Amino acid sequence: MLLDILSWSYLTFLYLLVMFIAYFVKPEILVSGYFTTLAAIILFSGVQLISIGVLGEYIGKIYYEVKRRPHYIVDETNIKKAKEDLVG
Repeated sequence: MLLDILSWSYLTFLYLLVMFIAYFVKPEILVSGYFTTLAAIILFSGVQLISIGVLGEYIGKIYYEVKRRPHYIVDETNIKKAKEDLVG
């Protein structure tokens, strides 16, 4: 799935680059404002996706913290023996 996201990102960047070059090479073939609108949409969409990713990481860490599971499980302990030695 990550490969799909990266390939779409590269394809979008390539398309934006082609439109940028076409904007300067043959500006008469493009509709006025097309490149600006396209660049703004791609920029703000990227910002939204990054924000959603950060929010997802934050919610995921909250989820693991709310479960209150220990970070490790102790199989044996010597606390009882130490208390017996201290008392006796």
